[in-house]
Amino acid sequence: MQRIEETFDIARPVDEVYSEINNVGEIGHAIAGVKEVKVLSDTESQWKIEAKAGFLSKTVELRGRIVERRPPQYVGFEGDGRQVNVTGHIDLTSAAAGVTRCHVLIEAQVTGALGPIADLIAKGPQQKLIRDTVANLKTRLERKAA
Repeated sequence: MQRIEETFDIARPVDEVYSEINNVGEIGHAIAGVKEVKVLSDTESQWKIEAKAGFLSKTVELRGRIVERRPPQYVGFEGDGRQVNVTGHIDLTSAAAGVTRCHVLIEAQVTGALGPIADLIAKGPQQKLIRDTVANLKTRLERKAA
């Protein structure tokens, strides 16, 4: 299992950041490699993601869900697809007037036939995918602030 934690600040009030991360249609576009996001309900969406490892690439479909909401500070989520499980949460706190501190935790596990291959590349591409997702989330939130 790969675990990534990141903390960063966004120059936007907590309630605005919460509104963005709570939107399943928008948040799916922060996922690294996402090619398509389909909103299924206010808590569920389906993502088509292209994962790359060197010259190899694999398209996977994940069904993402918001599993816990504590407005305006917390969103818990999970996603699953064939041989892939992702869980995590985003905690929001006020760092200063109009500035939100975001603490993101993402855990990803690849199972089945892909498991041993994922273990071999876990230190590189899989962690890069998760880190790129966190970076994309930060960029999207900052862009909305501008």
